[in-house]
Amino acid sequence: TLTTATISSIPAQDFIYLLKSEPLAGIRLSQLMAKRLRQVNRRLRLREADSLSRVADTLLFLAEGQGEKNSEGTIIPNLPHRELSSISGLARETVTRSLTKLEKKGLIQRQQESICIPDLAALEKAIA
Repeated sequence: TLTTATISSIPAQDFIYLLKSEPLAGIRLSQLMAKRLRQVNRRLRLREADSLSRVADTLLFLAEGQGEKNSEGTIIPNLPHRELSSISGLARETVTRSLTKLEKKGLIQRQQESICIPDLAALEKAIA
């Protein structure tokens, strides 16, 4: 899903001053960078994984960024299979089969506009 974003830059010295004067900003930046590094490492590990693991990881990635929690689980947008295939690096047909397998295992519930992940930890365990 595309959203409006604002991009800006500041001189290095101003950034260093910000970190010195606002330690909480430095902590939050470090947390964000660590989270992104974990995501990249996980995606690199999964490059050689089976298709089911790659689709499950893609859904978890979407849940982290766009998921909304409710009483049934975590809700993410039901993206077209061609978009999921692009994100996961798999053929569209493979994504469709993997989603069906995940649904049959009870790890996801597909609706017209969304996918519900009842238990994120269970989906995480499905990744080989």
